[in-house]
Amino acid sequence: MEHFYQNIQNWFNYQDLFLEAVQNAKEDSLFVEVGTWKGGSTAFMGVEIHNSGKKIKYDAIDSFSGSKEHGDVSDFLYDECKENLKTLIDLNVLTLIKANSPEVSSNYEDSSIDFCYVDGSHEYEDVKKDIAAWLPKVKPGGILAGHDFYGVNHQGYGKGWVGVFQAVDEAFGHENVENRGDSWIYIKPI
Repeated sequence: MEHFYQNIQNWFNYQDLFLEAVQNAKEDSLFVEVGTWKGGSTAFMGVEIHNSGKKIKYDAIDSFSGSKEHGDVSDFLYDECKENLKTLIDLNVLTLIKANSPEVSSNYEDSSIDFCYVDGSHEYEDVKKDIAAWLPKVKPGGILAGHDFYGVNHQGYGKGWVGVFQAVDEAFGHENVENRGDSWIYIKPI
């Protein structure tokens, strides 16, 4: 299947991380993406999963109410995302879940997720809640990662999403997180 994520509004610039996740995935892996917006990154991951031929369960979760920087987009966002991802949903490559991230995390068993990518709200308290909710769900040796970590330094935060940096730094310590472009990556110890 050809990629179509470029045709969907997105801020997706972590293709290499998603490619790695699919390449390293074992059969019957579970992937979760928190924050889909209109489905750009979700489309990329879904196409990669489909093209890999691997049996990977992929859940994309979003409240579809937007976050502080977007204002109220609840009237159209879910329907637009669902339409953008229709082909992948119809092929059973992914499940689109309209729910609050920390609340829906209780539907997953602890240590059940191989790869979880967090790109929901960028507000400190929200990122902190997402990390607290999803970290126990990630398998030992699994990956919890997220977006909008770029442009921030440890000497005074600098530019970028300060709330994201602060929540990640507090949860893991900067020495335990890989900073790759705009993404942070935490590998849960075995």
